[in-house]
Amino acid sequence: MSKENHISDLEITVPSDSIKLTAKKTNSEKLQRTDDWFKMRSGKFTGSEFKKLMSCAPGKSRLDWDNIERIFAFGEMALKSIYANAKERDTGKYIDQGKGTYQMQYGTKVEPLIERFLKKKFKSTYKLKEVGFKSFECFDNAGTSADGLLINKSDNAIAAVLELKACTSWDTHYSRSAEFNEKHQDFWQVQGEMLSWGVNTCYYVFAEPPRDITEYLFYDGDIKDLYKKFVKECPITVVQVDASALHQKALLKRLAIAETTLNEYLKGGQPLSICQETSVKYYNENQTELNKYFNDKPIQASGEVSK
Repeated sequence: MSKENHISDLEITVPSDSIKLTAKKTNSEKLQRTDDWFKMRSGKFTGSEFKKLMSCAPGKSRLDWDNIERIFAFGEMALKSIYANAKERDTGKYIDQGKGTYQMQYGTKVEPLIERFLKKKFKSTYKLKEVGFKSFECFDNAGTSADGLLINKSDNAIAAVLELKACTSWDTHYSRSAEFNEKHQDFWQVQGEMLSWGVNTCYYVFAEPPRDITEYLFYDGDIKDLYKKFVKECPITVVQVDASALHQKALLKRLAIAETTLNEYLKGGQPLSICQETSVKYYNENQTELNKYFNDKPIQASGEVSK
């Protein structure tokens, strides 16, 4: 891991890597892609969209994320992300992309095989837990849907989040294999997942592509029947990613500005770009408002997970 991906106690206060769980069941345990899951995500900034939200205006991406100029330099993709959430809140219409492409469907289909691999890998120490959408405690209008949690068998505490990827080509495998810094396509999503659950570790897991995804995609039986074939044909890599306080701070600051922009836009009368400029001007004059998520109390998980 690069130095920038390691948390610093001077930058942010976080709990230990293990967070106690209780037996109470919550909405965060609902499986993904259910009606409740869609409702919880609707109009909110979600992990898969964080990369867009963190896009920068030309010429500003070379600045560090602790430079306020970069925080304020919203790119075009960031504005599109704000617009989409504004329209979802305004209309109540969540645009479901359906089952997606065959590549996306393949990833969903073989996910149980990757999970089985992880259960074997971590069986002596951890158990796996599936979870649904999890909002940030310090910012309710944003959250993530991790692919699972690793839970200590010894004390039933959360040790890490999981993000699973099933590659369908060597191109995608190359992207997943890249150094896990802010240029990685899944960097912001993973940082958000750790922020949601208040842990410092994510295991980023990706499998090599098969020769033919249709052998798995259209398999009629129990997909677990293909486990031995899958792990032999599609070797799985597990990468430990550390939380970055620098980047998590930047994400929350962007979210604060984005939320203000969104609410100004919903009042009507001004284009989104003007609302964004007005919001930036406000926060430029009141920068302490961007730090309130860190100064009031430590970032930590909310909600509970059952045994």
